[in-house]
Amino acid sequence: MDYSKYIDAIQDNLALDKDRWFFKSDPRYNVVLEHVSHDLDIQYLECIKSEFSELYNENKDFLSRLAIDNDKYGKPIIFNVDDFAECSPTNLRYIYHCFLILEHVNECKINNIDFIEIGGGYGGLAYYIHAIAPLFSVNISSYSILDLGAAKDLQKRYLDIHGVELSSKINGGSFLISNYAFSELSENIRSYYSESVINKYTDYGFLAWNFIDVYPFKDNADITVCNERPLTARSNRFVYFKPKR
Repeated sequence: MDYSKYIDAIQDNLALDKDRWFFKSDPRYNVVLEHVSHDLDIQYLECIKSEFSELYNENKDFLSRLAIDNDKYGKPIIFNVDDFAECSPTNLRYIYHCFLILEHVNECKINNIDFIEIGGGYGGLAYYIHAIAPLFSVNISSYSILDLGAAKDLQKRYLDIHGVELSSKINGGSFLISNYAFSELSENIRSYYSESVINKYTDYGFLAWNFIDVYPFKDNADITVCNERPLTARSNRFVYFKPKR
């Protein structure tokens, strides 16, 4: 995948004050991120209500405020989502994926988590995980994002605004996240990440997988694969892993 126009969009925004950022509605940026449709945000909300009904009902106002705060910067394209908020559809994807990730953390009976995210966008998922983790009684020890240089600069500036600190160090036993990023990379880069990061530093993980068939990217792992919900492309999958027993 060619990320050159995406990087150009980021660099143009980094030259501006945060109140003038426009990357979330920049077509060059939308090729990679912030392209969730209004129809899909309704489907994401239906998934949230179906799979996490109690959590949603008890925290709807809190979640709506998170979405509105997330939309303050970058000039996103927003829609009115019934029974939620007027917001960018991407927020509903982030919330749903965040719920799935933190649910997996709970199911694995782990806590004090070191997260490693491969391909972090502008930091949206990191923003949501930090905000929502307490609802799952999950404590975050550290959060690292591995990405292209310009993207990392934007992530730091964006997350600083929201009081989220990124770590420059990655630790063993970490929880991997990569949503529509790892599987988009070239075979050489994926092999590098598997050898140098995933096998070396992670024990658990969740990936939203696209473009290619799922393969054994992690050694000595119990890998579970299911269809993406909602299904946005025929080959898309949710991939979970944990240590083999």
